[in-house]
Amino acid sequence: MSATGPLPGLPRIRVSTCREGLEERIDAHLRTGSPLPGSPAGGDGAALPTQGPLKIISDGSMGTGTARLCRPYPADLGLDHPHGVMSVGLDELTRLLGRAHEHGMTAAAHAIGDAALIDVAAPVRAGSRADLVPLPDDPLMLGPEDLRAVRPLATVVAGALTAHR
Repeated sequence: MSATGPLPGLPRIRVSTCREGLEERIDAHLRTGSPLPGSPAGGDGAALPTQGPLKIISDGSMGTGTARLCRPYPADLGLDHPHGVMSVGLDELTRLLGRAHEHGMTAAAHAIGDAALIDVAAPVRAGSRADLVPLPDDPLMLGPEDLRAVRPLATVVAGALTAHR
């Protein structure tokens, strides 16, 4: 067995990229599933590390009070942004999803707060052709009206909800 020959029993690794690395991946003609340059092969001859999705971190975290929420955090927390923050604006999110889609890359949006998940669904509701996989950390925060807003992402969100029950 050599570094360039088949390596049995090793896991597959999908290496995602952040928005700052998207253009570099596009310039290298990497699409989701493309073998990364110099990748060793598994026992079946397929590359072990491959290009994964564009990963977009859409908001902050619950623990820091920066997850983007529809309802404000308790006032006694004294937060500068009582509804949390978005890490990427809707126009930039739409642009990134479009660029990724145009070049064969799926996108994974990490949304913690309910407002962030609704914002992530907006480009899809507006007809974006993006291949988007939302990564809701806690979809139980979603109310019935929120579920209507994220309907285009329903199968993924429903799967996450089922996994939490």
